[in-house]
Amino acid sequence: MKREEICYAKKVLRTMHPLYNLEIEVCLPFLDPCIGVARRNCCPRKEVDEEERKGLADADQLKQKDIELQLDGERGPDEPLFDFFLEEGEDAMTRLGYGVVSYFSLIYTFLMIFGLISAINVPVMYYFGQWSAYDQSAQASMMTKYSVGNMGASEARCINLKMLSDSISIACNTGLVSEISHFGVYQKDSEADQRGLCTSEGVSISTGLSCDKLSSKEHPFYTDKLKACVGKKNCMVNNVHDYISIGSNGDGCHLAEKDYIFIQYNCKVSDAELTEKREQALLAGCVNIFCALSLLAVVSYRINSINVEKKEWDLQTVTASDYTLEMKLSEKQVT
Repeated sequence: MKREEICYAKKVLRTMHPLYNLEIEVCLPFLDPCIGVARRNCCPRKEVDEEERKGLADADQLKQKDIELQLDGERGPDEPLFDFFLEEGEDAMTRLGYGVVSYFSLIYTFLMIFGLISAINVPVMYYFGQWSAYDQSAQASMMTKYSVGNMGASEARCINLKMLSDSISIACNTGLVSEISHFGVYQKDSEADQRGLCTSEGVSISTGLSCDKLSSKEHPFYTDKLKACVGKKNCMVNNVHDYISIGSNGDGCHLAEKDYIFIQYNCKVSDAELTEKREQALLAGCVNIFCALSLLAVVSYRINSINVEKKEWDLQTVTASDYTLEMKLSEKQVT
């Protein structure tokens, strides 16, 4: 496509688009405090370059050839700027018809209602943020802390560590450690390792080791170390190798540094904490039901008001030209 053809298409588009020559802050007044001020003080109008001047001059010759193109562009230096004669306080968007006006009106309505819903939910999010279910979750986003999931619940947790470590941290994000349900060891690359074993009872998975005695609750590791963690939120178990050593543990149980030790424990929320969480969840439910009903009411109102506004718009903008047919008559037809 030649340069002059593009320039002519720009002129055609400027003629057809009623708001082409208006600044965006005039069409959208809410942008004036940022864009309008910056344009008036920092960004003066850009001068049209010489290539644009030459292209627009050639476009005047193509105008007589009725070439139809559909490309946007900028106003040339010799092209007069159309004056829309906007009255004081008149919204430029009304020149585009009721459809565009109704669209932006609907956007403003939703902006207000969703802003109100967000403000109403701030206390609810504050309550959720006081809990700590996601504090140790590296994959949780920043906003996850303010969701209902952060309240947490009673849960079973599992720890898998290599025997190389001599310390184990047992902790609950919510509630307290109520029971050490299972613990034991398994060999690296064994069936238990591949399936992520975290129990020592009720399964027929090979651990690759003959260390069943290390899973007994009569073992000193449980009675001296793990049992002391019951009833606590956080518990550090140190000197693990004093009870489960690397190497021989008797009865054919031989452990290497690459083997694993697992501990499964239950975190239980107390009755008082559970009651508090239920009250906050009830509050959150009531608030969101109110927000949902408010949104439905606003949508229903807008559906009904649009029909009325459309008829009022037609009555205010109707002219004789809407019901007039223009015909060219020859002198013979007139006489």
